[in-house]
Amino acid sequence: MDDRQKMKISEILKNAETGSLCGCNGCPWSPVNDSGGGFGVSCRVHGVDWVNTSKVNSFYIAEDPANTTPHKTGRLCAVDNAVNASDYTAQHHLRLWNATVSMQDDTPDAGGYLKQNYWTNAIMHGAAKNTNNRKYKKEAQEHCTKILALQLEALNPNVIIASGETAVNSLHKIGLINYKWSDINYRFAEGAYQEDIKQWRNMNDLTVFCTYHTSKGVVNRTLSRPNRYDSIKTEALIQKKLEKLDDKASVEQFLLFYGNPEKDATARGMRYLLNHWLDMGPVIRSYL
Repeated sequence: MDDRQKMKISEILKNAETGSLCGCNGCPWSPVNDSGGGFGVSCRVHGVDWVNTSKVNSFYIAEDPANTTPHKTGRLCAVDNAVNASDYTAQHHLRLWNATVSMQDDTPDAGGYLKQNYWTNAIMHGAAKNTNNRKYKKEAQEHCTKILALQLEALNPNVIIASGETAVNSLHKIGLINYKWSDINYRFAEGAYQEDIKQWRNMNDLTVFCTYHTSKGVVNRTLSRPNRYDSIKTEALIQKKLEKLDDKASVEQFLLFYGNPEKDATARGMRYLLNHWLDMGPVIRSYL
């Protein structure tokens, strides 16, 4: 199918699933060339009803379905997928969202923010075991950047959250942001990286935030290390940003839940990410 004309999001997703878009041609993880890979679309129950809209508030980009929960449910959804005991990516994402966007510990859609959110992956399909390697993953990402651009144009978001290196580099590849992951990750000690974008491809002005992925490996290993989580600096930044909030209860509850960073790697990683989400949450909230 010709991708050059603007399509509705429902048409994009339908054809992406079957590998029928021009951008899918030659993709090693396309179902045309690979079998067994997962695929999911943004949940319309908890997220935006994308069938009936051409505008979203927030647009969340993760990495790929990874043949985990979306492979079983067909959905990309922090709420539904967090029910899976092994889906730490969704569980971490939901806790961060609840603390800083909905600002309710157990009610993710307080204020209607989640209902204006769209989830997608930088790489649309997961991979079968025989093609799950770096070479094919990079090729799949190259193909899927075109599909990512189509989704962005169809939904015209106010805020984009690029969660992880693959998502960030895909946005750089399509020319939306100025820098790739390796250029900006040194800034993450201060908080989420932010770019304000003016009228990209005739879209409204928007804000892009770049942050780490919420997977168990990233949280427990990458972010818990002393060269990432700094017990003095990270905690001072959290407190400084917390002081700006009128309602601090949900963040304080989050800090209590992850309350032992000295001994708990997950607590260190999640508090590091909280520092990022305290930058993103107020901006997501500001549009509604």
